[in-house]
Amino acid sequence: MALGIAVTVMVDRFCAPISRELDRACLAAQQGKWDQAEQLSGWAKERWEKHRALHAAVTNHEPMEQIDALFDQLEIYKQARDGLRFAECCARLVSLTDAVAEF
Repeated sequence: MALGIAVTVMVDRFCAPISRELDRACLAAQQGKWDQAEQLSGWAKERWEKHRALHAAVTNHEPMEQIDALFDQLEIYKQARDGLRFAECCARLVSLTDAVAEF
């Protein structure tokens, strides 16, 4: 049981900053600050990829695959400078990363 709690804490520690940076990226995109949105979303994706193996070991793979796909979509919206779709995608990413952290 203690191991399960420790894993939950570790996953949350990795997911919470991703969610925060995606929230900030969303706001930056809505304000037309694309350089900042790109930096923040890039940082979130790098962090996700860095810790993906840990998530894969302890969570369902379906949400992880959805997160990977959403990061790919986010790149498309960022290149198109589509603030609305970028924000929607960020919101879905935040929801999924939060769900993974609650596992």
